[in-house]
Amino acid sequence: MITAFNLKTDEEIKFNGGTTSLWAVCYAHCEQKNQLNRLIRSEKEGRFIDYAKKLPVSLNQRAITCGDWCAKR
Repeated sequence: MITAFNLKTDEEIKFNGGTTSLWAVCYAHCEQKNQLNRLIRSEKEGRFIDYAKKLPVSLNQRAITCGDWCAKR
């Protein structure tokens, strides 16, 4: 199971084990910013990575973030 944590509000969104950390934080960020339709469409069209590159994604050795959302890698 993957959990995305909001670093400002302590909100959590849990995802099933097949979900990547990148998807989890991008999903949470897009939901917060009312951009979920764009994210889902990019996934259906096979362009998720291209779309994710346009989001405020950051990586380090232990975590991945997108906006205020963070998940363990």
